[in-house]
Amino acid sequence: MNKKAAFTPRNVQTGQRADKEFLAQLENLRQEFERVSKMPQQLRQRVTDSEYWCAVCFQSREQLMAFLKVLDIPAKENKYVDGLVLAQKLGITLPPAEVRFRLSDHVDKDFQELTEK
Repeated sequence: MNKKAAFTPRNVQTGQRADKEFLAQLENLRQEFERVSKMPQQLRQRVTDSEYWCAVCFQSREQLMAFLKVLDIPAKENKYVDGLVLAQKLGITLPPAEVRFRLSDHVDKDFQELTEK
């Protein structure tokens, strides 16, 4: 028996479609980098600023889950919680903020499929 014949041949059409999808994603990423590189420096600083978030740590997962339950925040959102939502649930009024950048319109189809399950 020929061992090569025992393997399922690669579906060329599926491979080509995956290659085209991958190249399209890379092109979208390249375009986004190009767009960001053309932004004025001040706007680029605001978009890439990491000084607007903090981390809250507990001694155990059970403590974290109890905290989220009291605030009625879904347990699946335990890593990143929207600060505006948290402030509202804690009764804190935050000053308004002017956000002058838009989020990318690109939605990764694999991530989209995960959110729909």
